[in-house]
Amino acid sequence: MYADYELNSTTTPLTYNGTDKYLNSYINSSCNSTYCMIPVSYFLGSGGLLQISDLNVTQDINPIRLTTSVIQDLDTITIEPTYTDGLIQFDDIKFDYRGRKNITVSVSGINLTIQVMYSPFNVTILPQGINYWSISPNIHETITWVQNNIPPFGNGDGDGNPFWNITRRIWDSPIDIYVRYNESVNTCQTTWFNGINESDDSTLPVTLNTSAQLLVSNLESNQANISTYTNISCSAYNSTLIVPWVCWSSLCSDCVLTSNYDSNCEWLT
Repeated sequence: MYADYELNSTTTPLTYNGTDKYLNSYINSSCNSTYCMIPVSYFLGSGGLLQISDLNVTQDINPIRLTTSVIQDLDTITIEPTYTDGLIQFDDIKFDYRGRKNITVSVSGINLTIQVMYSPFNVTILPQGINYWSISPNIHETITWVQNNIPPFGNGDGDGNPFWNITRRIWDSPIDIYVRYNESVNTCQTTWFNGINESDDSTLPVTLNTSAQLLVSNLESNQANISTYTNISCSAYNSTLIVPWVCWSSLCSDCVLTSNYDSNCEWLT
């Protein structure tokens, strides 16, 4: 593994700023123990004097993952790195915990308290005998799909009945429900869910895409019913219109949105 760099013939100092990819490659291929010495060598194509000063190596060792069984029952998690020289910087610390408690994280003498809350919920389909959400427009002889306000299969034609039921499974705090597609669908299909904001009884019409969107805000009444419709303006049949997957996730209403709060589907329907 080499990082080529050209020196000039003067005595003017030159600064070389490389990347850590060579260090990472060496560590991954040659370091099999807790401690590992990383050799740094210099090769010159001709004779002369080479003087090295202000050598600084910054190594990104993210991510560091802790064993769940070790920290699961702790109220205080202490992180104390052991190193000889240099500077270690911790940032973007994330902690996933299913439950509700206050957890203190201590890093190099700095204590931070994390309030962890779990917001479980259920999603069920209301029409009897229906096991999945499917859009089934009427296909005419021309096989041209241009239709509006299509209900999901099992809801009937325009009966306005809700298709989903969301049930809160936690009793002591309101929750927010988010929804998105699990993957992109054809652009000629537009589907929206009629969500609610329980704080002021207003509606939250949500147009589905691959980004999580707030569907139910401040759910305190334990249950919410959601209706859905689809508009199609396609020139030809496309199978991606039939059964797109819907990804559901939740947060307590007072929680802070993390950078990856919607990365996992709590329910996939």
